[in-house]
Amino acid sequence: MWWRHLLMLIFSVTALPALAIDEVGFPEYATCQSAIEAELANGAELQSKPVPSEPELRELYGAQQFKRLHNGTPATVIYLCNGTRATGGTVAMQLIYLYFQSEAAAREEFSRQRLLLDQQLGKPCWDPVDAKLEKVSPRTIWTVRDGIQTDVSWSKVVNKQPLHWIVLIGTHGLNSMRHASEPIRTAYASSSCQKSGGG
Repeated sequence: MWWRHLLMLIFSVTALPALAIDEVGFPEYATCQSAIEAELANGAELQSKPVPSEPELRELYGAQQFKRLHNGTPATVIYLCNGTRATGGTVAMQLIYLYFQSEAAAREEFSRQRLLLDQQLGKPCWDPVDAKLEKVSPRTIWTVRDGIQTDVSWSKVVNKQPLHWIVLIGTHGLNSMRHASEPIRTAYASSSCQKSGGG
């Protein structure tokens, strides 16, 4: 059993640099434990959550939520995790929420985060401005590796008072855009986002 713990420790240490502060996403085969350790090492505050009453559910990671700065802006960072604590789990998704009191502030932060993601990830595979789809709520998408994308978008939070806006940066499986209207679906289908390694 000691060798399993040693392998987990080695993997956690090697995964830490890819989870550095202000970098978006997670390395392939990242463990939830390595993500938690990296966030804490970078000064993030793990948010407490209710403890499930069922013993088997207590062994699952579920969602891990942190408060920290992201590129200097207060953020809520959430990792959606699969697997049990005994195995270290695996990261399925990372979500970074930035909150604003006005649309103008959200739009400005969206543009700033988009430029920072360009520097980190390179050319996006989907860019509404380049595709002349300015009427859609902005969302820019990068394919970071096979089956995994990072996107950034802004939107108004509905049914919340006082009104506020969010910028959301997500790293997750491929988007399908199946719920989008035309001509967005057609333009997205012809983009490189759905192709292996597109970007």
